[in-house]
Amino acid sequence: MSRNKRQFWAVLLLLFCLFGSGCLKRFTPGTSGGTATEPVRNGDYGGVFRGVLTGDPQTLDPAYITDCRDGMLAALVYNGLVRYGSDNLKLEPDLADWEVSKDGTVFQFKLRSGVKFTNGREVTADDFVYSFQRVLAPATRSPRSWVFEGIAGAAEYAAGRTPAVTGLKVIDKYTLEITLEKPYASFLAQLAMPAAYVVPREEVERAGREFGRQPVGTGPYLLSEWRKHEYLDFTANPEYFAVRPYLAGINYTIIYDSRAYSAQFTRGELEAIPLDATERAAYLSGDQADLVSDRPDLSTFYLALNCRKAPFNDVRVRQAVNYAINRPRLLALFGEGNGTLAAGPIPRTVAGYNANLTGYEYNPAKAQALLAAAGVRSGTKIRLWQSKSSSILRLTRAIKADLQAVGLQVEIIQGEWSEAGNGLTDNSVDAAYLSWWADYPDAENFLYPVFHSANFGARGNRAGYSNPEVDAAIGKARTTLSEAERLVQYAELEKKIVEEAPWVFLWHSKSSSVVQPWTRDYSPHAIYNGNKMTDVWLDAALRPQTNGG
Repeated sequence: MSRNKRQFWAVLLLLFCLFGSGCLKRFTPGTSGGTATEPVRNGDYGGVFRGVLTGDPQTLDPAYITDCRDGMLAALVYNGLVRYGSDNLKLEPDLADWEVSKDGTVFQFKLRSGVKFTNGREVTADDFVYSFQRVLAPATRSPRSWVFEGIAGAAEYAAGRTPAVTGLKVIDKYTLEITLEKPYASFLAQLAMPAAYVVPREEVERAGREFGRQPVGTGPYLLSEWRKHEYLDFTANPEYFAVRPYLAGINYTIIYDSRAYSAQFTRGELEAIPLDATERAAYLSGDQADLVSDRPDLSTFYLALNCRKAPFNDVRVRQAVNYAINRPRLLALFGEGNGTLAAGPIPRTVAGYNANLTGYEYNPAKAQALLAAAGVRSGTKIRLWQSKSSSILRLTRAIKADLQAVGLQVEIIQGEWSEAGNGLTDNSVDAAYLSWWADYPDAENFLYPVFHSANFGARGNRAGYSNPEVDAAIGKARTTLSEAERLVQYAELEKKIVEEAPWVFLWHSKSSSVVQPWTRDYSPHAIYNGNKMTDVWLDAALRPQTNGG
């Protein structure tokens, strides 16, 4: 998933899950995946958690969510069939338990009863059929329709040739059966994505495209107010089916300048803030070092090169840019050396990463030779897009200097993260500084969405990269259930993609934040939509009285 995140940080701890056939029954009474008894908890109830967003969200409509900021916020409002658990390692039931056929093509989900949308209506299997078909419907034009494209009959429905998806079947009020066209190893994992959240048909039809700003779900919080470019307020859902949130509400203020929100944190006006590498080092050297926390992320930061537009439609030019950028120096300057250079798109600790990859070294002479061979004249202009972040601007200015040293003139274009990569799609820019964060912990998620030609644009393939051989190989790997075979296929795919250089592969990261001493059990999740903020609480003995609640 394309991400609006900070950058430059260290290698992550990782996780890889293979989801095969079998029968899984994992509801445990007294837990967030359970049914009846709320467990004993020791936090203070009440108070409003005050956080910060470095840009305005685009939408909270699951059908249109493409970045992790929107996905993180949507996780507060909605639920799906499955989710990633608090240990960050495994899928667990969210609204349903499940069974899988031995051949991996039939999934049967048993929904928990009594779960209600915040409009008071109970959720049934029909709601999931509606929600999934809505994402696939041609009228919706969802950029995440690929999440469901493996379901039997999905292609025909998406093309408008059938009135329903044949592979989605309601067995009874609380039982949903999904049949795939063929085995797909990562299908269950994809059902944890925002696109698979359940929504009420009557509210979607009432609000239309405004549903993204007036969301109705089943989650622990309700969106109570959203002022564009200013803030979003969430209120605890009193009818939430699982563990009651400690917090009375959550407020996210939109602040672009890291210095501004750092000052607010120092004044005690925010419960937690993100840290870039420089800020992290400053906090670690001061008296608040014990308040800094690091989160392992599954991510790759990169420059997407517009493969459909000169000069980057020539592989030699794309390779030249990879050689021209001094990635070790950039990581040392902007990441305090606290990161892992990327040899390719797959994070090094994800199973399927090709350990034999060496990537591109810094070699400006080779870059100039490749540019000359491709007929690129000195002074050729390149338009490079980035978000409005001031810390990212410092980075892209350093990239600009490296490219200008080999004869490319760079103009930096700044825009909203909600518009990430649009310039690549409409050919108004030549390159963009972006990042891809895992929707699920599988190497396939760093290949199919971002390099398959079926996913041009907002679906994930921002660079417009296309290679029929790569498309075919990705398709084969996606239907291979043997883990050992898939890992070999992933390694070969990554090698081919790195050779063709649709990206400048920069680094893999982790994110850091600093939290106030009264903010307890704040544990950001490795998967962007994994934390529903139900365990976070504000210590009444330490919390300033102005915090409310």
